[in-house]
Amino acid sequence: MSASEQDFSESSNMGSPGSQGDSPYSSPSQQVPHLVNVFSGITCADEMSLHADGKRPYLRVVEQPQNYFRFRYKSEMVGTHGCLLGKSTSSNKTRTHPTVELMNYTGRALIRVRLTQADKDEEHPHKLLEDEQEDRDVSTLVPEQGSYKVGFAGMGIIHTAKKDVPALLLKKYMERSPNIPVMDLRMHCENTAKTINLNIVRLRFSAHDLKTDQEICAPVFSEPIHNMKSAATNDLKICRISKYFGRPRGGEDVFILVEKVNKKNIIIRFYELNEQGEEVWTANGNFLQSDVHHQYAVVFRTPPYRDLNITKNVKVFIELVRPSDGRTSEPKEFVYKADQVIKANKRRRVNSTFSSYDSSSEMQTALHVAATYDSEASVRLLLRHG
Repeated sequence: MSASEQDFSESSNMGSPGSQGDSPYSSPSQQVPHLVNVFSGITCADEMSLHADGKRPYLRVVEQPQNYFRFRYKSEMVGTHGCLLGKSTSSNKTRTHPTVELMNYTGRALIRVRLTQADKDEEHPHKLLEDEQEDRDVSTLVPEQGSYKVGFAGMGIIHTAKKDVPALLLKKYMERSPNIPVMDLRMHCENTAKTINLNIVRLRFSAHDLKTDQEICAPVFSEPIHNMKSAATNDLKICRISKYFGRPRGGEDVFILVEKVNKKNIIIRFYELNEQGEEVWTANGNFLQSDVHHQYAVVFRTPPYRDLNITKNVKVFIELVRPSDGRTSEPKEFVYKADQVIKANKRRRVNSTFSSYDSSSEMQTALHVAATYDSEASVRLLLRHG
């Protein structure tokens, strides 16, 4: 282990100082003690946090952001792109945006939104974009026309490349905490960059006093926002499939086109439901990592059905499964088709114990069907009716 790595290890094991208990809204760094209160919420004095009616001010999220959104690199930000919408946009077809409301407060205040990490109240290296203004605090004044409810429209998320994360974090920390030694900040940023999830962010909403910029109340966080184009967090989708039917014995090649997947983190699952919607059978398609082509296509072999001698077609479903988070795609129908020879034999048994093919046309039809599915079956049929 190098000296620098030892320093990182030692700094990551430092305990947080007792001063973190001074603020119930703090989320201190575990790596650098100096950063305990840099980006944590600041507790206001009791006389400031109590409203005239005795109730404390607080923020509430009125409209959550959409769970999946395209994070774009700066080079992609040419032309017009969609902005971050509200979660209910897809269900009610009315365009909404992430919205918060400041409760139990009178007077002017500033509502600010920043990007934070998915699992803690720490700065995220990605940049928040609003109306072509990159990497700045997005904020608005309240009340607006008498309302303390504010929606943030026109926001986008700029994806920071992994190699640039330590330097960008260092820049942000230095701007907001100029009194902390640069070496401590750099050490903290390099440690954070190793573990930070670049495909999930949250919005951090905070309310600030206009004169002091102190937080009026505890900040509130949105639900996680996942990068729509990441194979680790995106929506799974089967776009096209080469065939929707196969033999019960399985082993047939099927080609599917999919939205971006990780070849080490994907399963193709077959399953069957009964009339009550209960799962009665499941099996996985067979493929190797080398059968996943550039994350957008998979060649797999169908699994054998539980009954190889079915006498009628059986409908099952195919779906993609991502083991890391359990997410699945919308299922596609697939049919296991009964062997025509088995179906013909069943019809003969049902009609008569001593039935035979009385006409040459019936014989020719049966031979043609049998030859199509199994040459050995045609030989057996010739011997039986020759």
